[in-house]
Amino acid sequence: MEIITSADPHLLRYLPEPGISLDKTPKFVGGSIAVIRKEIVDPTENEADFKIDTGYGVTLYTDSSIIADQVEKTRALKYTPPTADFVYLTKKEISPSEKNELPPREMGKGHPGEILVTPDLKHYALSGPEKYGSVISTIMGIASLEKAEMGVIGLHAGLLYDKILDRNHVFIGGSGSGKSTYIQILSSQYPNRFTAITDDWIEIDTKKNLSFPISRAVGSRPDTLSKSILQKNPRVTESFDSFGKTFYIEKAPNSNPQIGKVFQLHTHHFEKTPSGYTQLLREVDVHIPFMSELHGNILKLPPSVNRKLLQIIDNYLLLTRQKYFYTVNTRSGDIDKTLGTIIEKINSK
Repeated sequence: MEIITSADPHLLRYLPEPGISLDKTPKFVGGSIAVIRKEIVDPTENEADFKIDTGYGVTLYTDSSIIADQVEKTRALKYTPPTADFVYLTKKEISPSEKNELPPREMGKGHPGEILVTPDLKHYALSGPEKYGSVISTIMGIASLEKAEMGVIGLHAGLLYDKILDRNHVFIGGSGSGKSTYIQILSSQYPNRFTAITDDWIEIDTKKNLSFPISRAVGSRPDTLSKSILQKNPRVTESFDSFGKTFYIEKAPNSNPQIGKVFQLHTHHFEKTPSGYTQLLREVDVHIPFMSELHGNILKLPPSVNRKLLQIIDNYLLLTRQKYFYTVNTRSGDIDKTLGTIIEKINSK
């Protein structure tokens, strides 16, 4: 395997500039750190007997009937044939490849796991709890890495269809940014105009300015405004609980994939520079393998990984330069004020 000993100069231009303080310990919510390993984790040897074609371009092998059932129910809305596989173990650790090697760390609450990746980026393996949200996000992260060089970017984001403009408005945001809340409020308060399409994971074709819903399930935490709205949504056909969240399976309506406005929601100050936007993307798309490595240290990754990471960043920065792209700080928690700002931008020319 070819390894570079310093960061790709093109990739370095997106990392923090000297003198800029940056937390080098990523904050994870059930994320993972990618580790290159030549040996493939064999599903049969590890009793990962459940095989699911997820529709995201990834085949899942797992030893959990619960995870298998939940992923089966929530296959991708936009089907992609499988080009990679992902072994997820819940009942045992992944064995080390050498006697003196420690086993890869499993994913747990408050700390990342180590997801093993073969050098050709076609085989992935991770162990952890029966946590649907982290598993499906990892699957979508793998799919995003696979499609990076096609000009397609996968984002932790939601879509709001605007019937008047016949466009999809995009809401990008990490956990706690209010993404789900604002999409659900606008959809419920203005049903004749807005329809919530999804609020978990989407794909954007940056060459054609098109947006596509990918995830079928919408997750919501207890005692939240979005959950109370989702419970009344007539398009919800089924729901299930996993690790304190309820996931609602919706029948997705038809919409025009053309992008209307894009809102990047955030809860802290960031510099509106390439490196600042890259840091924001890293926080939003933490489940894409190798994204956690974008934290200012010298990168030691295969050139193929660098190319894909660079393309993901370029795709996102292309989006930030569009006249329909807006950043919205939701930290204040003033829902009415933020909604007013969003509606004003939607109605602007």
